[in-house]
Amino acid sequence: METKWKIFIAIIFFWVAMGAGLILTINLTTSQADKLLESVKTAFLILGGLGVVLPTYLNAWHAVEGEETLKEKLEFDRVENSFRIIEQWDDSHLKEARELTRDILKNKKKI
Repeated sequence: METKWKIFIAIIFFWVAMGAGLILTINLTTSQADKLLESVKTAFLILGGLGVVLPTYLNAWHAVEGEETLKEKLEFDRVENSFRIIEQWDDSHLKEARELTRDILKNKKKI
């Protein structure tokens, strides 16, 4: 399994474990009348927090993966452009440009 998903599952596991510990602590410290209300309220707050943490984590991973994809695409485009230039090397326009550049280099002291 990919590292991204292992960390994702670990975040969920630890978040639920800490949430259960928090709810247990609330049950032990609150009065009998407020236990259920406080436990439910805390459970929803924990779920809300998890709903913020997980998308943030996934967006960070997607940004990293997107950067790698862009680097690969840039490298592919460079290679393709190189092949395209090599294919057109003997084209009349490129030949004229090469000859002009060579003439400029020969005469650069006079220019």
